[in-house]
Amino acid sequence: MAYTPVNINVYSAAFAGAVAGLGAPNGAFVIDPLGADYAGPVNVAAFFAQAVDTVWGTAVANSYNLAAITELSNNLFARGPGYPLTGAVLTQANWTIVATALIALVRQGDTNASATQNITPPGVSGSNRAYGNGGATTSNTTPNACIVAAVKLVAKSSGLFKAWCNFSWAALAATHVGTVTVNVFTDNVAGVPLTLGNVASIGFGSNGVAQPGNVAVNNNGPFGSNNAAGITIAGANAGYLANTKAITEGTAAVGAAIAWEGIVGLAAPAAGAETPIVVGRTCLVVVSIAETVANTATGDFNIGMFEL
Repeated sequence: MAYTPVNINVYSAAFAGAVAGLGAPNGAFVIDPLGADYAGPVNVAAFFAQAVDTVWGTAVANSYNLAAITELSNNLFARGPGYPLTGAVLTQANWTIVATALIALVRQGDTNASATQNITPPGVSGSNRAYGNGGATTSNTTPNACIVAAVKLVAKSSGLFKAWCNFSWAALAATHVGTVTVNVFTDNVAGVPLTLGNVASIGFGSNGVAQPGNVAVNNNGPFGSNNAAGITIAGANAGYLANTKAITEGTAAVGAAIAWEGIVGLAAPAAGAETPIVVGRTCLVVVSIAETVANTATGDFNIGMFEL
């Protein structure tokens, strides 16, 4: 039966630990070369991992969490799988009480680390990245703001992203005054991925994390506008303004780079608080240009993002 992880890192940690414990209990040798012979124990491990993942939920898991879940899952099955490998053990519900206890123990470790020791374990990199380079774009057909470039990734681990963009003007005039803005959005409804219109892919993006109702995990990446009206967004929340900058084109040489970079999440950064995007939901960063003169063109455009 197909299963969509709530947190792919937690599921993988529990699955790996359980497979190891079931497959080589008490340090037993693994000498059978036929993978099919391990189907029974691995199947049990899968349902156990589903229970752990479900109990954990959408919270971000740090490196300590994942290591502890793996070790505990291994130890739970260190005596072997038990027999028969049928019936209740092949249901997620069978393992809910065990999973709840395991997660309670792991999270108490977080409490001790933060409240008693004043320690924050490091996050986990999800190898989650996107980067692209685009050609010239036109800012708009009328002197109003429009989105000329975008980059998006589905959160895999920390839910915090480092994003950047840079571009140059293709043609400048002293009468042109532009405003560059950077906005950040996420999915308006959990499990329903936001979508972009009027776009052309301009680079690569790593796969995301499948979520219930969200199977669009291969459309991560950077995009440029292929329409004078700019990129359109559907299914996103209200978002927030990450940066705005006024540019007087006539004061810069043709080809002068305009750049932005920053760390983004669910909300604008505030002192002492991280606001990560929930694993499985989208981080979308868009760059808009408003012009006092219509049809101002940009030169080469670079945009990218990776999860911290």
